[in-house]
Amino acid sequence: MRLAVRTWGPEDGVPVLALHGWQDNAATFDLLAPKLDGIRILALDLPGHGLSDHKPVGVGYAFLDWVLDVRAAADALELDRFAILAHSLGAGIANALAGTWPDRVTRIAAIDGFAPRVDEAGLAPQRLAECYAQRARLEQMRMRVFADVEAAAARLAERIVGLPIEGARLLAERGTRAVDGGVTWRRDPRIQAGPPIRLTEEQIRAFLRKVQCEVLLVRPKDGWKVADEVLESVRRDVGSMRIERIDGGHHVHLERVDAVAELVGPFLREA
Repeated sequence: MRLAVRTWGPEDGVPVLALHGWQDNAATFDLLAPKLDGIRILALDLPGHGLSDHKPVGVGYAFLDWVLDVRAAADALELDRFAILAHSLGAGIANALAGTWPDRVTRIAAIDGFAPRVDEAGLAPQRLAECYAQRARLEQMRMRVFADVEAAAARLAERIVGLPIEGARLLAERGTRAVDGGVTWRRDPRIQAGPPIRLTEEQIRAFLRKVQCEVLLVRPKDGWKVADEVLESVRRDVGSMRIERIDGGHHVHLERVDAVAELVGPFLREA
């Protein structure tokens, strides 16, 4: 596959691989990255997102496949040791990557997300059946056409609570392509299909316990609803994890850019 990367900062800066959230793209870091002095940001469009290729017909988007894709991208970019700046889904990928290859990841700065969703082992047959049905439906799906990028951005801001219109516009500019009648989303609709199987709590904890680097979790007040005891359990498993609470929503890095930069900038520069 051909994967796209958006870069900021000096080539000799601290190498940081940036991973966006589900259905977003590398432009999610457009406001934050320029404020991270001394850091070389390489923001990846995950497969099926942004300017990166879609998976072939018949191949889906399972969580652990994204982990393998990011590892392959790091190798292609010749990143021997690197920090990770991640949002939402990207944060889950980051911890699995760091737990599998702890010698490669120096630090993780995660924004509203760290571990993927867990599942009970007994639900595996149901998940597989649901995945098949969803993939079949989505492979026939036609993406909605908007009059222009501004209309696509407005719809995105309307659909995602707390996403400011400026951030929605950045995501739409990178995430749409011209078609007859206007623009449509570039992303592969198949990424909306549920996974063929989800990891169990025991499996996720196995990854977390192998993470050796320091971790910063920026936790917005109005972000994803996660119980405090769940976060505390994650912190105990990781070992070296700091949680910073901040006002804002799930896309706080597009909403309160300076506040997030003041937290993640110094942390990543120490990598």
